[in-house]
Amino acid sequence: MDIELIEKILSCNSEEELIIQFKIIINRIGIQHFAYMHIPHCQDVETKVISDYNVNWISHYVENEYQHIDSTVALCNVATEPFTWEFSRKLIQQTAMQNNYWHEANEFHLKDGVSIAIPSSDSTTGFGFALQEGENSNIWLQIHRDTLKVLATVFYRQLNYLIESSRGTILTTDMSARELECAQWISLGLTAIQVAEKMKITERTVRFHLNQLKLKLNVKTKEQVIVMLAYHRLIQV
Repeated sequence: MDIELIEKILSCNSEEELIIQFKIIINRIGIQHFAYMHIPHCQDVETKVISDYNVNWISHYVENEYQHIDSTVALCNVATEPFTWEFSRKLIQQTAMQNNYWHEANEFHLKDGVSIAIPSSDSTTGFGFALQEGENSNIWLQIHRDTLKVLATVFYRQLNYLIESSRGTILTTDMSARELECAQWISLGLTAIQVAEKMKITERTVRFHLNQLKLKLNVKTKEQVIVMLAYHRLIQV
């Protein structure tokens, strides 16, 4: 994946700019529309939706609380990998209400697509991507799975960065020089064994540094570590 694409997202200074840049990038790989949803488990907090879907569909979706019957949302609660909408319909037995939901979505040209969950302990958070006409979601996902995971993570982290910046609540956590060096090597695509050789430490120590970074940054994957450190300009990508 082109590192410049990540840098373009991380350089966005507003939510509006982030959405525009994200749309340009995902259109290039066969995605027609996207929707980002953050559904807090606490009912006192509003659901956040960012999308370029038809505005009438978004209003209809929110007003009818379709997140409670949308099988892609249900699957985002447990999924660890991107999945096709077709897979969610096959995995979760569809009720008459859910069949009607997909019929209505189809009327807004939201028939075939993929979704990806963002790991979160206090919310259901993820993306829905409607593919361009003629794309086969299963084949598309085989080709673009890794790229999609990176783009979704970068968008999510940059969005949170912008929100925190506007509130003045960015948390700075001290990282050791060795932890940052480890992350820098990993960002270049090196394996734990290769990083250990570069740093002249054991593979176990590399994994320890990575786990410490996950704890300090409150993330779950090494990709999220890299994205988080990159947009805080603590490593170069």
